[in-house]
Amino acid sequence: ADAVLCLTDHMSQAWTVPQWEAIRWALLGLKQEDIGRKLRIAHQNVSKRLRAAGWPHFESAGGFLRRLLVRAGGTLAGVQAPFAPD
Repeated sequence: ADAVLCLTDHMSQAWTVPQWEAIRWALLGLKQEDIGRKLRIAHQNVSKRLRAAGWPHFESAGGFLRRLLVRAGGTLAGVQAPFAPD
């Protein structure tokens, strides 16, 4: 878990402000079309921002950490999509 957290921290340090905006809404579970409406940009541009920020890898890391926590008997109370329980 520590290695995954270190890698995601390293990834996030390189994000631009527009990438942070897209990541924030993605972490809250919004779809790319909804993020585009919130940011007043085309959903294709949301996709570009998320891809440039490494979102697929970040999302996978979050899912891994979620599963690890559940297996360890931890609670996910208060955790929002996409890392909330299935």
